[in-house]
Amino acid sequence: MKNQDSPHINFSFTGLTSIFLGSHLLIAAFIIKSIIDGAKLRGEGLNYNYSSLTETYVIIIVIIAFLLFPSSILFTENRKAKKLGYQCLNPITKRVLIRYSLTLITLFVILFFVGQQELYNYLVPCFLLIYGVIIFVFERKEYKNVLIISGVCALLSVICLIIPSYWYYSLFILGVAHLTYGISKQQ
Repeated sequence: MKNQDSPHINFSFTGLTSIFLGSHLLIAAFIIKSIIDGAKLRGEGLNYNYSSLTETYVIIIVIIAFLLFPSSILFTENRKAKKLGYQCLNPITKRVLIRYSLTLITLFVILFFVGQQELYNYLVPCFLLIYGVIIFVFERKEYKNVLIISGVCALLSVICLIIPSYWYYSLFILGVAHLTYGISKQQ
């Protein structure tokens, strides 16, 4: 069975992939929170005199996190496919990877435009809602348990709309949810 195409798509949010995604979320949220807290200590408010340098740092961290998402998925799925003796990048997986990357780019563009309108309180709720939809669209047939994370995203999005300062804790909860789901599904 070596070098054959896998009969299924080697592309999921379970196991080691979920652990990587959770750790990326936790690290990115912590760094962004530290940058914003540092800006507040310097007297730069988040909603009013938001400094260009602070905004640039946050955008760089978000871009790095968005680039790490598909690369960590591809890395872990390639490792899993080699272990099973399949070719990871078969035509179906390439289509799914392109579709997933396009949805991440769309998510990033939406978040960028929300940020350009200086609607900073809506950035994390938009991210959580769209991320939950991405998980729902990609994982609804294969792994029904991961849909809980999609529901958690929707719930945290509503909470962030009601309590805008809860954004860090929402990303923290999402990261921990990914970590625990990945550890529970680790094979």
